[in-house]
Amino acid sequence: MALAEAHRAPVPTHLDHPEATEAIIGAMEVSVTRSTPPGRATLTESDRRWPGRLRLIARSYLRLWALERLADSVELLITELATNALRYGRADSIGVRMLRTGRVVRIEVADGTAVVPTVRRASALDECGRGLFLVEAIADDWGVGDDGAVIWCVLSLAEGASA
Repeated sequence: MALAEAHRAPVPTHLDHPEATEAIIGAMEVSVTRSTPPGRATLTESDRRWPGRLRLIARSYLRLWALERLADSVELLITELATNALRYGRADSIGVRMLRTGRVVRIEVADGTAVVPTVRRASALDECGRGLFLVEAIADDWGVGDDGAVIWCVLSLAEGASA
């Protein structure tokens, strides 16, 4: 999966200077084997539990890194990205990674799908379709890897940032 290879490279921050890279000073990486068959948008009970588990893991790492102030934002971002990956991904597993640099916390989710997701504007009656809208609203930056299989977002560690 693309996450394992990317872990060895500096992290593009995409904030202020798109070419800027920073060394990783903390990392969390989880691989989730899906029980929902690819192409089926209704998740199994087992897969519906994963976003909650990932939130607990992420919160533990934020506590370790003394970044508890980012917990609500990180939990929402991980929930939205992981749920989308479980629901729409095509691989047998998804990868979730959270990286800490000196300036940002970066969340990456790999789902094995080369389809680039788009932000939808859900109506008041829609039950889904707000995930990337929320990611766009909360994250300081977000995007999709060159191959389309990894979606990422970042939260700035700078005081006064939107996180």
